[in-house]
Amino acid sequence: MLSGICTAFLCLALFILAVVVRFHRPPVGHRLQTMIRVWALLLPVYVALYFGVRAALPTWLGCPLPWHNLEGLAAFLNGALLYALLFLAWCYCYFCTDHSLSVLYMLALEDSDARRLSLDELKKALPYGELLRQRLLDLQNNGFVVIKDDTFSLTKKGRRNARIAGGLKRFLRLEPGG
Repeated sequence: MLSGICTAFLCLALFILAVVVRFHRPPVGHRLQTMIRVWALLLPVYVALYFGVRAALPTWLGCPLPWHNLEGLAAFLNGALLYALLFLAWCYCYFCTDHSLSVLYMLALEDSDARRLSLDELKKALPYGELLRQRLLDLQNNGFVVIKDDTFSLTKKGRRNARIAGGLKRFLRLEPGG
């Protein structure tokens, strides 16, 4: 099993490196699609690395070849599943960081000289107009809203997701701001 686990973490490291390099070369386009493509392109690398890691581990730590018995197949598939789950965890962390107003507030506080700001200073530090424009562009690019006659309206997909998210917020009694 160790060979699959090691290989999954090696592939995650390669994935993060590839994403960082790709995101530093504009235009990036749809970021989730870019990350999915990078992840999928690294699947054959997972296969090759798996056999390399398996061969490098001592016999007592390694495992049988995937086609020899179920233990070998389980180790291979376990690592592949772990790689997929690590990818999903990365996406969660990425999008929380990218879309979180709380993170922006903390960064504004950290970047200030005194590491403290009044509410008015905090409001001035954040470009709310640009944030709103970017969020609406994200919604449009992902098919949740359309712009018609300089107004925004939800698509069928947007209405469905708004009902789901709204129902969850009401069920959990979350505040309007999050």
